Amino acid sequence: MSINNNRPFFRDSITDGWTKKDWALNLIPLGGIASVAYEIGSACLSSKDRTSKISEDFFKSPIQSTLKKIAQCLWVPIVACGVLKLVCFIVKACWNRCFPPANNRPRKESQVSDPRAKDPCIIIPEDVVVTHIFSYFNPHELGVIRSVTKRWNEYANTSSLWQAAIYKEIAFSSHNWAQWDKDLVKDVDLTKEHLSLPQNIVEELRRSYQAFPGKSITETHVLVRMPKGLTINKLGELAKTYFPRNTHGYRDIWSAIVDELGDKPADKSQWLLMTKDVLPGSRSKSYGQQKTIIDELAKTTGVPYQALTTLEAAACIFAKYFLSKERLFSDSPRTYTRCQENFQGCQMVVGGLLCVYYDYYDFDDIGVAAVWKF
Repeated sequence: MSINNNRPFFRDSITDGWTKKDWALNLIPLGGIASVAYEIGSACLSSKDRTSKISEDFFKSPIQSTLKKIAQCLWVPIVACGVLKLVCFIVKACWNRCFPPANNRPRKESQVSDPRAKDPCIIIPEDVVVTHIFSYFNPHELGVIRSVTKRWNEYANTSSLWQAAIYKEIAFSSHNWAQWDKDLVKDVDLTKEHLSLPQNIVEELRRSYQAFPGKSITETHVLVRMPKGLTINKLGELAKTYFPRNTHGYRDIWSAIVDELGDKPADKSQWLLMTKDVLPGSRSKSYGQQKTIIDELAKTTGVPYQALTTLEAAACIFAKYFLSKERLFSDSPRTYTRCQENFQGCQMVVGGLLCVYYDYYDFDDIGVAAVWKF
């Protein structure tokens, strides 16, 4: 550092930023102490016979003599205190010069220009940031951090992050099925199941609920992993946890349906993204008209929606209720969805809390829900 860049020592360390109060409290006492010391010294040292002089003054002017007597006794402590205060100022100035307070300490040029001081993710390896830091964020938080910096946006757009976040926050996965029947998911690698979601899952979900303005994906859809080998009868066994008195485990299911479809298994594991309610305008219509409504929704959103099977509808109702105690199809008003299977000339109907029928008429409480399978 050049000499020209050094500012005067005392200006930097003592007087910079002083207010009038600082001057009054610090410098004026020092001046007063110096004046008193000078007067006391002059009065005391100018007299050859101090005792007689003080006595003479005492009788001539009691006030003046008394003050001089007091000054003669106190001038040494007063001067000592003044010198000590001055030494303290100098020591404090030197200390603050060498070790300035953290909040007033000037920043070095490297601290201002080095981007690592602003973004620690530049120092931390990318795989550590994505795998061990950003992986703890939920979908909403991931959406927020995308607007922090360009680097954070790149990290937050990693497909595996969104797959894991949606898997943990939204999905009814094989982890949940394993709580009731581990045999259903014994061949599933639970640590990598989230990778079975589409890599562009965010865009797909956004397209899925764009037909439901003002609502989020969790308000309009349910995401369920249906395991391979699941049947209506196995699902009924799991449902007996809540309906132990029912023979088949369902709240209500016709025996003819159990005999016909009860042991028909799901041929593969797949994700089901199902609407939580029947589609608007689908009540009191024929199944053909309801399929047309589903086709129009698929065309509008670009999502390949289709009608549910009986097992898929029952599995989604079961999963959502046992995960959050939320019913997909309520009794107020009574709500059922038609399914793909035709039984004895009628379409299968699933709704309520695990009620499975087949219907002959287009009742007002029967609509149709849509599902996207992947």
